[in-house]
Amino acid sequence: GDNEEEEAEPEDCTVWVAIDREQVPDEARAVQGTLLCPGAGTPSIELDGMAIGPFDLMPEEPLPAAEADGGPTCLLAALGFNLEAPDDHVFRASDPSPLAERCEELGGCELQ
Repeated sequence: GDNEEEEAEPEDCTVWVAIDREQVPDEARAVQGTLLCPGAGTPSIELDGMAIGPFDLMPEEPLPAAEADGGPTCLLAALGFNLEAPDDHVFRASDPSPLAERCEELGGCELQ
């Protein structure tokens, strides 16, 4: 009816990944869920919502210069997230991944 409160739209927020701890802003908050990293020695890391990091990601084996199937050659390009959104937020993964787009834009992995 007319007395029902309208459901508020969830706020937009962004998940950021930083290689250098100095680039993490003071107001950053930890998230809860799973960091997915295909090709890493540890292909998934559980995020407890308490720790911001760092999280060590090392390739399971040396990455080739180019994948025959056109897949990512950079651990960063393949990162994915399965997150629990904080209250009043909704998690929507970007497609395509900004990390994969960055790798393509640079013509390779910025960590090599």
